[in-house]
Amino acid sequence: MAELRALQLSERKASYLIGVATALRDGRLRLPTRAGLDDQEVITELTRLHGIGRWTAEWFAVRVLGRPVVVAGDVALRRAVARQIVLETCA
Repeated sequence: MAELRALQLSERKASYLIGVATALRDGRLRLPTRAGLDDQEVITELTRLHGIGRWTAEWFAVRVLGRPVVVAGDVALRRAVARQIVLETCA
């Protein structure tokens, strides 16, 4: 836990991260089998883990599984997409 706290994670977030790692280790979460599910199924499976909400599950799908899921609840991402659309429209 101290190593995670040194990375500026709160104690709560560190405990969630440890929970995900434990789920991977004990087989409750298997990345190869999750990769075969559709996006919503992946999100549903991930949000069953304590401390993993929809936003985190969507980011996991994007960053770890390489899914093209748009994280709709992420304000910064929505703004970046809107800026890109404006740039492409004006070009």
